Amino acid sequence: MAAVFYFQILQKEEIEKLWQLFKTRISNSSPVPLIIALILVPMNWGLESKKWLSLLSTFYKPTFWSAYRAVLAGVTVSLFTPNRIGEYAGRVIFLPDGQRWNGTMSTIVGSFAQLIALLTFGLLAFIGITINEIEMANWLIGAYFGLSTFFIGLLFLFYFNLPLVVKVVRNLPYWEKWKKYFAPLKAIQNFPTNRLKLALIFACFRYLLYFFQYFLLARYFGIDLGLFDSFLVIGTIFLVQTSIPLPPIWSLLVRGQAALYFWGLYVDEPLQILASTFGLWVINLILPALLGLVLLIITNIPKTMGYENK
Repeated sequence: MAAVFYFQILQKEEIEKLWQLFKTRISNSSPVPLIIALILVPMNWGLESKKWLSLLSTFYKPTFWSAYRAVLAGVTVSLFTPNRIGEYAGRVIFLPDGQRWNGTMSTIVGSFAQLIALLTFGLLAFIGITINEIEMANWLIGAYFGLSTFFIGLLFLFYFNLPLVVKVVRNLPYWEKWKKYFAPLKAIQNFPTNRLKLALIFACFRYLLYFFQYFLLARYFGIDLGLFDSFLVIGTIFLVQTSIPLPPIWSLLVRGQAALYFWGLYVDEPLQILASTFGLWVINLILPALLGLVLLIITNIPKTMGYENK
């Protein structure tokens, strides 16, 4: 994966141009937007930790800092897995024996909440950018809006009625053959509504914070676009990225192409677009992943997993 990333991106001449742009911005522009974006990084993962903790507390109540440490470890493991599924394995390393399935179910439900936030804001952004910049028949826009509203409503229905998910799974073909593998799903029936609401609130705040970081980086690298139009562009980029199940390194390529297209509807500054897009990826994934790697290295994983004395 690292080799693919190297040959697909680092070997291109644009990287040298991006580096020159970065040095120019450091010398000639105010560092305030970049500094604020960096300050928001621990807040971003702090919100993720609070979201996970709000759900996990249904079964087990770790400290905030132990949850934060587990989330960072999950970022490290997830960096090379599709749709960041390795996040689950990274987190449960820091949970005691008997709570790992509960931790996994809490992560899944938290991801469900984040998906709802991403799709809700993203679909609104896409409809807005379609109305403003992309020629499309009114009836088609209306149909898309109607289908999107129905789909999001369905997601909310399942999210706040998680026992329905269990019932749906139980009605799948060959349930009797596979039911032992779905036994942990029973845990999702135990999440109270108030914790689900809290997790969804954290998911929405995290989305808005992530958007604001992207907006700040775009401003820092010289993209002068208003807050509302930036919301339409960034929300659509997030929507496209969410729709494609790729590891984060591969999704960087997809995000770069999506960014060039949707930002390109408003501005003609490809280097600035790529700089802000890749910059967001570096500060929000690479830096936390490096810290998570350190935590994994210094952690006695066999002891944490309960195998040291076995």
